[in-house]
Amino acid sequence: MNSIDMEQLARLINELPGMSEQDKIKYLSIILIYYENKCAGRVFVYKTLGYTERKTRSRINKLVDKGFLHKTNYSVCISEQASETLRGLVINRYDLGKQVLVSMNGFPQGILEDIKYKILRFRDYIVIYTMDPGSLEIIGYTIGDKIDIPGLPGELAIKYERLVRDLVENDSLFILWNHYRKYIYDSILLFSLYKVL
Repeated sequence: MNSIDMEQLARLINELPGMSEQDKIKYLSIILIYYENKCAGRVFVYKTLGYTERKTRSRINKLVDKGFLHKTNYSVCISEQASETLRGLVINRYDLGKQVLVSMNGFPQGILEDIKYKILRFRDYIVIYTMDPGSLEIIGYTIGDKIDIPGLPGELAIKYERLVRDLVENDSLFILWNHYRKYIYDSILLFSLYKVL
């Protein structure tokens, strides 16, 4: 499997429109919709994200102007360059009743090894950007088939390892969410990773 190029991802995030980090996260969430769906209409985007139609149209137009998206006769599609930047990124989501497990695959092993030492900053950024301290249950990663959930004591770590073992793939970053907003929280995870690396 191909790994996502973190330098290209950082360049993409730096080039996103928007003055604030929250603005950039909103633009990134739109790009993630197009990355997963290739093409989509504006109505699908604003209904999926919960943004207003006016703001969504404005953001899509800015992403088209910057070359991240392009218009076709009937919809808007992700540009080849933006798709290539995210190539290798696979997002799997699992509904576990009251929680959602999100596993992101495609990161280089060095990034996953590095996150162990930056887990508190990483978690802090996620909580700050979600503006919901209760949204996050655990953060962990796999290198090969070894699961690591930094900061958890042994018995608790074993409990969560059993929960996620059959769901997460090798070489992935995963989060168990208590509250989850598809694409928005995925973009928060990527943006937070960008901030700590």
